[in-house]
Amino acid sequence: MAPAPPKDIFEWSRAYFRNGDRALNETRGTMAALMTYANGDLVCFPSQRRLAEDTGVHHDTVGRHLKKNIEAGWLVVVERGNSFKNTTTYRLSTPRTGAGELPALVQSTPRTAAGVLPAQVPY
Repeated sequence: MAPAPPKDIFEWSRAYFRNGDRALNETRGTMAALMTYANGDLVCFPSQRRLAEDTGVHHDTVGRHLKKNIEAGWLVVVERGNSFKNTTTYRLSTPRTGAGELPALVQSTPRTAAGVLPAQVPY
């Protein structure tokens, strides 16, 4: 059974920007720009040149950032574009462990029944 995709852009961004993968630190700006183009299904298709304009980096750098995130499982290629008119279509994703759960580094801190963090419980 395939793991469930993130429910919305907020769940995805919370998981992505809290992940502990230091190899992806330099790619955060590109992914932040990419997520602004995502629709309700977490699908987006801006060109690399558009993302380069949005982030202020060279389009080759954007390509490397996208490739790193694809390899890490944070981005899935839905349909490859060509160099003429069509851009590549991506879906924002989350890497899952073997049990289908998010990696421990991105899971939320559990709250008590009253909805507060354990450290905030009055004594």
